[in-house]
Amino acid sequence: MVHPALGVKSIQELIDLARAKPKSISYGSPASASTGHLATELLKMRAGIDVVHIRTRQCPMLQDLVAGQVQLAIDTLASAMPHIRSGSSSPWR
Repeated sequence: MVHPALGVKSIQELIDLARAKPKSISYGSPASASTGHLATELLKMRAGIDVVHIRTRQCPMLQDLVAGQVQLAIDTLASAMPHIRSGSSSPWR
């Protein structure tokens, strides 16, 4: 998920933005070595991007995303769906 203010509609747009502006995008995860943390680190390595890790607890991570404190989060669909439906975060397509 990405915060709507980031203005990206696809994973490719996110990658392009992150490459153009290294370290300008932060992502949240509930803990080091959590699924979201490792998935984002893999994305960083594969896409050649540099985004900043912000460690938060699970619920605050989603609250931080909705509030714009972090711009990116990888989470389960069950946790993300209420925020996607409300429009407070955007899924990748």
